[in-house]
Amino acid sequence: MARATGSALPPTFAAFAHRNYRLYWFGNLASLIGTWIQNIATGWLVLTLTNSPFFVGLNSTVAWLPAWIVSLPAGAMADRFNKRKLMIGTQTVLALFALVLAVLYWAHVLTIYHVLVISCLSGFAATMNGPIAQSLVPDLVGRKNVLNAIALNNAMFNSARIIGPAIAGILLGTIGAGGCFGINSASFLAIIGALWFIRLPRSEPHGQGESVWQQILTGLRFVKGHRDIRAIVALTAVFSSFGMMYLPLMPVFARDVFHSGAREYGVMMTCVGIGAVVGGLTLATISKTKHKGVILINGTC
Repeated sequence: MARATGSALPPTFAAFAHRNYRLYWFGNLASLIGTWIQNIATGWLVLTLTNSPFFVGLNSTVAWLPAWIVSLPAGAMADRFNKRKLMIGTQTVLALFALVLAVLYWAHVLTIYHVLVISCLSGFAATMNGPIAQSLVPDLVGRKNVLNAIALNNAMFNSARIIGPAIAGILLGTIGAGGCFGINSASFLAIIGALWFIRLPRSEPHGQGESVWQQILTGLRFVKGHRDIRAIVALTAVFSSFGMMYLPLMPVFARDVFHSGAREYGVMMTCVGIGAVVGGLTLATISKTKHKGVILINGTC
């Protein structure tokens, strides 16, 4: 059980009373800002390289396709192995992929096919990282502050969506896409360092008596047997697959519809995150409400 330290905090920031969570939150924020800088640079670079909205959408597809392949095995691995070490591994791999993109760009040999392959491989690493990172949160804050920590994580993610694109729009016109990739690679040092300094009580991994495949089947049976969880999974799948698909095409809208440049594209993506940050902080404030289902339905709609 994580131990709270420091003075009392407002309910909105209750999870920050835990040292481990503070390290994780600020390290992850720095890394996610770098990730969004790269996301913006990649979208604009693909459009510049190919002049094709199709390839812009294809790059997003190959980056997200691994989510349908390795999400369940990643969740099983999070139960079987040390989550902190696993996350350090996935973050290191992502940093190396960003560095490869930067080097290829600076060497003037980067093609759309390099981008597609690295986007796909990065998608696998990011998908492996997702369930591990989510399952790590209760270890950082304890059961009492889990929902508050999740809400603050959401605010962190969307804060990066505000800061990262705004910075990327400026950097693309000064240091280019290669510089953006290099900055993202360096930004992973923040979360890797934070994870290195996090100290958690030793705990025994779960699921050692079952194979990964058996654990996946157990999880699927659990979801099937609980109506509320089935509904949440279905809502998440539909919204993730169809509700967010306008985002990859934002560089096309910026250039071809609004006749703007990289800076305006960054501003557009920044605006997407502003309302999400307000929503995340609101959820953190009302995290103990009994009407979570109503909030979920209204937020998805």
